[in-house]
Amino acid sequence: MVLAPYGILQSLITTRDLTAALASAARVLRPGGTLGIDLVPDVATWREYTDHVRLRGRAGRARIALVESVRRDRARGLTIFKEQFLVTRDRRTRRHAFDLIFRTLPRPEMTRRLRRVGFSIDATLGDYRGGPWHRGAGVWIILAKKV
Repeated sequence: MVLAPYGILQSLITTRDLTAALASAARVLRPGGTLGIDLVPDVATWREYTDHVRLRGRAGRARIALVESVRRDRARGLTIFKEQFLVTRDRRTRRHAFDLIFRTLPRPEMTRRLRRVGFSIDATLGDYRGGPWHRGAGVWIILAKKV
């Protein structure tokens, strides 16, 4: 079995990288082996916003906040999360910034790509308990078998 949990394949933002990852999974699995993919649902439909405080808290004497902005690069099919951790201690604030970039392919496109590299689709699920997939599902899980 090969697992790709919590949207890890969505972090592969080029077609070449995604194809290489899927082909590598096919290469290392024996026929009948399972590839389990866990996708963050439809990131491409998430709304854009700027500087929302997503988290506030304390760590000892320091105050911590996570400030997030989300924007879309529609031409490249990417969703960019700009994250800033603000740590305030003794009236001084330090900023730690990083970006998370995701590409969400529609579920049918992901299954087509899996088939191209030698998988058949065993199941498409909408939750971790084996519930059926639906557009509003909290997670998209694809279980594919190597042919």
